[in-house]
Amino acid sequence: MNCKSFRSVFNFAFTQQRTLSTEKYTQKIWSVKETKKLLDLVEIHGTDWVLLQSHFPDRGRKSLGSRYRLLMRKNAEELEALLEEKKSVPQVKSFNKTEDKLLDDLVKSVGLDWDKICLSFPSRTKSQLLERYAVLVEEPLNRRGPWTTSESKQFESLFAIYGEDFHRISSSLKTRSIKQCQIRHTYFSNLRMSASTLTKEQIETLKKTVEEYGPEDFKQVVQKAKLPYSLIVEDVRKYYWRELDPKIVVGEWQDHEVEFMVQLYEELDGCMELVQARLPIKRGLKDMWIHYYEDIEKKKSLL
Repeated sequence: MNCKSFRSVFNFAFTQQRTLSTEKYTQKIWSVKETKKLLDLVEIHGTDWVLLQSHFPDRGRKSLGSRYRLLMRKNAEELEALLEEKKSVPQVKSFNKTEDKLLDDLVKSVGLDWDKICLSFPSRTKSQLLERYAVLVEEPLNRRGPWTTSESKQFESLFAIYGEDFHRISSSLKTRSIKQCQIRHTYFSNLRMSASTLTKEQIETLKKTVEEYGPEDFKQVVQKAKLPYSLIVEDVRKYYWRELDPKIVVGEWQDHEVEFMVQLYEELDGCMELVQARLPIKRGLKDMWIHYYEDIEKKKSLL
C-alpha cells in the first residue's frame, strides 16, 4: 500500500472514530453502582476511555473522563462517603426551655452522672446532652462580636494541637463557646485557602517537614510545619506532588518533550494532572502549563 492510499484509509478511520465520539448521550446523574464500576475498571485497564466506554453504553468518553477526574480531586474520606449508599439522616431538634431546666436540675441533684441523666432524655444522646450543658454553662462567660488578634492566634495554635476537638479548644480558649469555635473553623474552611499562596519560607518548611516525617500523613505534616489551619490538607498534598516533589526536573525543555506533552494533553481530554503522571521526565505542573501555552502561541504565529 502506498503512502497516499494509507493516508486515505487513516483519514477515513479517524473520521469514523470522531463521528462515533461526537454521538450525543443523554445526561443523567451517576449512581453509586456506576461510580464503583468506573473506579474498578480504571484500576484494571487504566484510563483507556475508548475501551472503558464499551462497558458504559449510555456514557460518552468525555463523561467518563470528567467523572474520573472529579473523583480524583476528592480525598479518601470524601470518596468513601460518596461511595456509600445514601441514607436518610434524622434531623436533631433544638433543646427547648423545659429540657434546659430539666437538665440543669438533674446536674444539680445527681452531679455529672451522664448515664443517669440520659435516662430522663430518651430522645437525646449522651453527646448531645454534654454539648448542650457546655453551652448553658459557658454561655455567660463567652465574648460576642469579632474575634481579637490574640483569640485568632490562640485558636490557630489550639487547632494545630487538638484538630477538630472543639470541646478542648473552647475550654482552653475560655472566651469562646464550642459553637463559636465550630463556626469559625467552618468559615475558614469554606474560604479554602490555596496551597499555591504559601510563602517561600512556608514552602521550605513544608519540604523539610516532609523529609523528616515522610509524605504518608500530610495532616501531620501540615501540623508539624505549623502551616495556616485554613489550608485544606488534600490541597497541600496535591501541591507538594505537583510542584515540590524531589523527582521534578527543573531546567530547559527539549522540543520533543513539549510535543509529547501536547499530544498526551489531547489524548487525555485536557487533564494536565494525568499528563504529568505519564511523562517520562517529571515536570512541575505550573511549568507544564507555561510551556503548553507557549507552544500554542508559537503555532499561532506560524499560521
